[in-house]
Amino acid sequence: MECLRLDDLGSQPKGSFVKIALAAFVKSRTVATNLWVASRLQMGDPSRVSRYCAETGSRKTGGCAKDQ
Repeated sequence: MECLRLDDLGSQPKGSFVKIALAAFVKSRTVATNLWVASRLQMGDPSRVSRYCAETGSRKTGGCAKDQ
């Protein structure tokens, strides 16, 4: 199994499965804002974080709550 490093995220598409899964995980377990998550995971506009997570159904479990 290959490990993914933070530096490798730039080569992944903004809406890649890996980035969306990481965003949902971080949002469900921390108080990180969409701005922070989008910046660290290189997902583009912060509003995409909630949108991508909602499309995967993560919102039902609180995975991508709105920015505070």
